[in-house]
Amino acid sequence: MQKKKVTLSLDDQIYSEFQKYCEENAIMLSKKIELFMKDILKNNNKELGFKSRIKRGKKEENE
Repeated sequence: MQKKKVTLSLDDQIYSEFQKYCEENAIMLSKKIELFMKDILKNNNKELGFKSRIKRGKKEENE
């Protein structure tokens, strides 16, 4: 599988804490994020309520 490099802007404290968590648990940070993304797609965005957040955001933009 081909890999794609991306640039993200994240809260510094959250990133640092997650990076530390990954180091302490022998987890590759990028792989953990990739698995998180796959899980969201597999569950059709239901797990974290992304659809409702997206709909609310679009509704607020139109008001």
